[in-house]
Amino acid sequence: MQLKEIVWPVYSLKTFSPIIEENVSYYVTKDSKSIEIVDDKNVPGDNLSKRRLLLRSQKVNLFIPKYALFFIADLIKFKNRNIWFIDSSGKIFQYKKHKIVPLIFRKITNTIKTVGATLIEVEGISTRFKSLYPPTMEQKYAGLLRVGTMYLLYGFFDQQYKNTVRKI
Repeated sequence: MQLKEIVWPVYSLKTFSPIIEENVSYYVTKDSKSIEIVDDKNVPGDNLSKRRLLLRSQKVNLFIPKYALFFIADLIKFKNRNIWFIDSSGKIFQYKKHKIVPLIFRKITNTIKTVGATLIEVEGISTRFKSLYPPTMEQKYAGLLRVGTMYLLYGFFDQQYKNTVRKI
C-alpha cells in the first residue's frame, strides 16, 4: 500500500496484525475468552466509521484504537515502528520508514485560525501548513520535513534548532 492510497484519518492497532477471516478483522483478547472486532466489511457502510457505528448499535464488542492520526506527519512521527494501522476505508497496513530527509526549522510568521484547524505560514516558504492546534505562545518556530520539492509540518518548537535529518 502506498501513502497516496491512504484514506485519512488513520487509527493505530496493535504490534501484530489482526486476524482477517471472511472480511472480518478482529483480535482475540488476552484471556482468549472473547474477540474484539476491528472492522466487518460484510456490514453495510462505505467507510470504517459507518460500519463501526452500526456494529456498536448491535452491541458488538469492538477493538478501541488508542490513537487517531490525521496527517501524514503524524504517521511519520509515530514512535513504535511495529504498529499496525487501519485507514478510514478499512485497509490494514504497517508503515515502514525507509528514507532519510532533512528536517529544517523556520520562524512562524503568521497563524490563521479557521474552523477546526489553524493555518501556519513560515518564513521563506510560500506554502501554508495545516494543524489541528495552534502553536503556543512560546513556540515561534516550525520544524519542516523536506521531501523532494514539498514540505511537511513536523511540529512546533520554542527555538530555532540546528537543521538535522529524520527517517520517514
